[in-house]
Amino acid sequence: MLTSESQAIAHKSIQERGFCILPQAMNHKTWQILSDSYALLMKESLEILSRVSQSDQSLSEYYKAGGEKLIVVPENGDSDKICRFEYISNHSEEIRDSVIPYFQEILSEITGSRFKLFKDKCNVKRPGGGAFGCHQDYPAYSDFIPDYHLTIAIFLDQPSISNGCLEMAKNWKSISDNLGALDSDYLGKSIFKRNPDSGDVLPEIADKFEWERILPAVNDIVLFDSFVPHRSSVNASDGSRRAYFFTFAPESSGDHYAHYYRVKRNAFDNPKFHLSTPTDRGV
Repeated sequence: MLTSESQAIAHKSIQERGFCILPQAMNHKTWQILSDSYALLMKESLEILSRVSQSDQSLSEYYKAGGEKLIVVPENGDSDKICRFEYISNHSEEIRDSVIPYFQEILSEITGSRFKLFKDKCNVKRPGGGAFGCHQDYPAYSDFIPDYHLTIAIFLDQPSISNGCLEMAKNWKSISDNLGALDSDYLGKSIFKRNPDSGDVLPEIADKFEWERILPAVNDIVLFDSFVPHRSSVNASDGSRRAYFFTFAPESSGDHYAHYYRVKRNAFDNPKFHLSTPTDRGV
């Protein structure tokens, strides 16, 4: 699917910076499946919010009650608005049987290794939707076996500065050489010190990052690992900024998708699952 030159460029960029853009890597069929699936998944998400709001349960209690349910996460301070929905592949046969294998093949071409889906979500950044603070993904995954992750981001709406595009720290590896900036709880890994409440990288560290705005075309793929610091601002446009994120872990570490979401349903209100996100913990 990718030329040998594209594979080499992507591999080098991931190793050196932790992220890359794969131009024109989305074929029309795959993009259309994701676009068509969005409406159905959003409909189910809204139905879940409505069902819970009309019950005597909190959203956290609803998920702790069990069941293979789509996970819906409202915006903080606006619980009738959806910030994201998760557990997507379990609810869409087309995504599970067509989109995921397509992405696995791309990862295999770039890395030479096989990957299994670890988690999936769609961030729904509506007009005025909240910002995502400067963070690294790894701390949210550290309780699980895989110690390396690659995320494929797909945008249904053209990212722009005004709608809160993704931003990546370009120089984070040089900053991580400063041992005083690293969290001692993650020995051997470049995890920066964070605010214990929000999960945001401490401002005095984040201020040292040089930021690159990620402005791909809608048929490009953005690929990043779980260590690169990233952020996005409030959607100040009058349109949406919808983005799918499919996170994979090495196949050699096992299949953890079902386990991850089982834990998440049972601990929906755990702050670890809401790091640096403008989300309501559903308490």
